[in-house]
Amino acid sequence: MMLRRSWAVLRAAHARSVSNLVTDLTRDVIGPTYRRTALRIDYPADFSKLDPTLDYAPIALQNDEKLPMIPPDTTGQGTGEDETTLLAKATGLEAREIRSLIQRPLVLRRVVNQTRKGKQASYYSLAIVGNGNGMIGLGEGKHVEAGVAQRKAIAQAVKNMLFVPRYQGRTIYGEVDHKFHAVKLKIRSRPPGFGVRANHYINEICRCAGITDLSAKVWGSRTGMNVIKATFEALSQAQVMPDELARDRGRRMIDVTERFYS
Repeated sequence: MMLRRSWAVLRAAHARSVSNLVTDLTRDVIGPTYRRTALRIDYPADFSKLDPTLDYAPIALQNDEKLPMIPPDTTGQGTGEDETTLLAKATGLEAREIRSLIQRPLVLRRVVNQTRKGKQASYYSLAIVGNGNGMIGLGEGKHVEAGVAQRKAIAQAVKNMLFVPRYQGRTIYGEVDHKFHAVKLKIRSRPPGFGVRANHYINEICRCAGITDLSAKVWGSRTGMNVIKATFEALSQAQVMPDELARDRGRRMIDVTERFYS
């Protein structure tokens, strides 16, 4: 048994030596050997030498030449354009006007969606924008990153901008009672110099709309999202304009304005 095992070991050693000898002779006479993969691609097996075709040094920039700058792509669409340029094309506003808007991300919440894969967490953001001169917009955004959610909300708010009527450019027309879901809202016009005395969400909305004299009271739910939407609807849709009041009462609009709004 021992003799048979020793003879097998000798035969294996002899085979290895013969194989190595043949490989060395082939390399000296023919050159470097080549292998073939499953795709039949030839590549050199001897990596101790540089190949004139495959091996090359990187080309260095001459005279400290800088590569051309690519515009930052903040949209995630691979277009090479920033959000301001895309919003200008979508809304018709100029880029400088969009940059000068007052932006207020008022609500940021972490939300979880339960799916069969588990709990998928993301962020919800609600933002308002305005030019401080009667134009205001409301937008919502959702993303797995908080910053992206806020940018989406601001972009949506710019697209949803509406005009808010203001009396003398400083307050609202009369008093407004508005209900939005569980929010009961009462907004009153005030004389010059009164200021804005209201909920902090309403204060920010008035700042974006350019309203300087106003008082408001909130009953019921004080959830930020509902308070903001209720105020937005009340300012843009629920105000009674002088022409409507004059038509209902059969009076001239100038008389109605002096009697009920001043």
